[in-house]
Amino acid sequence: MQILVEVPFSFDLFIALKNEVPPEGIVMHVPPVKGQRDVMSLIVWDPITIEVGKFLGTAVAIPLLVNWLYDTFKGADRPPKITIRRRVIEWDKDALKRAIEEELTIER
Repeated sequence: MQILVEVPFSFDLFIALKNEVPPEGIVMHVPPVKGQRDVMSLIVWDPITIEVGKFLGTAVAIPLLVNWLYDTFKGADRPPKITIRRRVIEWDKDALKRAIEEELTIER
């Protein structure tokens, strides 16, 4: 399962994410920061990609994944935009849990 996370750029968050060690079975790809000549937007930051292993689809592991997401992105200036399979998920623990459970059911 792939989860895309879009957050506004923050140097502190970027450094924290680069140093983050995700739980076993999760791979987080933090894109590099790109400069841009456009005056309105000096920094371009692509979505962060989180790959979740299928074995995490257990009743115990899903709440751990949701809590890890919350803890990881709590330093963002505003709630992140979470996308799973082109569907935007509300930044709410219950909504995230339901969406992850549905996605894992689809993948089986």
